[in-house]
Amino acid sequence: MSWFGHHHHNQPAPPASGPNQVFKIFCRANENYCLAVRDGAVVLAPVNPKDDHQHWYKDMRFSTRVKDEEGMPAFALVNKATGLAIKHSLGTEIVLWKWCEGDNQRWKILPW
Repeated sequence: MSWFGHHHHNQPAPPASGPNQVFKIFCRANENYCLAVRDGAVVLAPVNPKDDHQHWYKDMRFSTRVKDEEGMPAFALVNKATGLAIKHSLGTEIVLWKWCEGDNQRWKILPW
């Protein structure tokens, strides 16, 4: 999912995640908001570590077989509370914007 960005080879690798590791996903422009699921949609919500709808885990099931163009393993981001995964499909609107190197275009995925 390119709108989250991805790891580049000239940067340190993120810490390895165990099967029960949960993550928060936030935008560098304002770390007081995390991605959350609300009414079946992905939104930015005020940070709340107790809100399982803001907790995500990485499903690495296909990581040994599927790699991106830089050789990094594929993974799915799955919401802990709903079991729903972020994905794109035909007809789903995903907002794209010219890369301006803005903080509102830089995403972080960090352990809670």
